[in-house]
Amino acid sequence: MNSKGIMIIILIVSASTVMSCRARMTPSERRAYRMEKQMKKENEKLVEDYLRHHYNIQPDETQAMMKNSRKRAKKVNRMRHKSFIDRIFGNNRSKGCDGN
Repeated sequence: MNSKGIMIIILIVSASTVMSCRARMTPSERRAYRMEKQMKKENEKLVEDYLRHHYNIQPDETQAMMKNSRKRAKKVNRMRHKSFIDRIFGNNRSKGCDGN
């Protein structure tokens, strides 16, 4: 066989394995999945409400401190997602350069 024939056979075999592995969800599984998804959304909303309430009951100085620490953490987390090369050779201009 030539290379085209082998390639066609490989494609047919891989397509058949992918199609045979795909399983359909039963209606009860779909309902359970939707309910679980809805519960996660509700739990996230409750957590957000609690955090907002916790922030609002703090004194102004503490709110400012919380805001600054949240900004710092966001900046650190953003830097961690950059690759090593981007951190070294990336856009690291100083703030005073060219009037920026």
